[in-house]
Amino acid sequence: MCSSDLVNADDVIVTSGAQQAIALAIDAVLTRDDRVSVDAESYPAALDLFRARGLVSTTSIAASLAYVMPGVGNPRGAVVAPERLRAILESGAPIIADEAYSELRFDGVVAPPLVIEAPERTFHVGTFSKTLCPGFRIGWLIAPRARRADVLRLKAGADLQANSLSQSILADMVGRWDYDAHLARARRVYARRSPTCRPCPR
Repeated sequence: MCSSDLVNADDVIVTSGAQQAIALAIDAVLTRDDRVSVDAESYPAALDLFRARGLVSTTSIAASLAYVMPGVGNPRGAVVAPERLRAILESGAPIIADEAYSELRFDGVVAPPLVIEAPERTFHVGTFSKTLCPGFRIGWLIAPRARRADVLRLKAGADLQANSLSQSILADMVGRWDYDAHLARARRVYARRSPTCRPCPR
């Protein structure tokens, strides 16, 4: 996921899905009427969350925070243009990098996560909901270390902790089962279904 010199186990905050991770990140840095830079098309539930918090979504880079899905976008599976990613990194604003679908990318491209480029201001979001089981509601957030205490305080206020039973089941599963092989199979299935993947990886 991320290089070991940037991230260790204590940096990973387990959340109730990626949606809670996004909510914790915005609550840690934004207040009502702040502007969030988003792609022209973006994850509908994140846009709903921004509206619910009284935030203003804009495609402009000039914003208080940038929300981006660098690996695979929602809803169309599009990849963020390199020039937009460059502009986001150069803006100096905090970044929510939502990597919910990145492990399912089937074109053979594995881009380095944005947290490597800007660890001091990137909130890295991940989840097992898209790759394994939506009902588990197990996601994670890697917050900038200067913001970690704030995020943990917000997390405790929201639900005290993520579902321990789901975490225990997941830990047992990945201990007995080849998760990487599962991902490889899933990528092949999605590649075969994609009308734009020609030729598709085997």
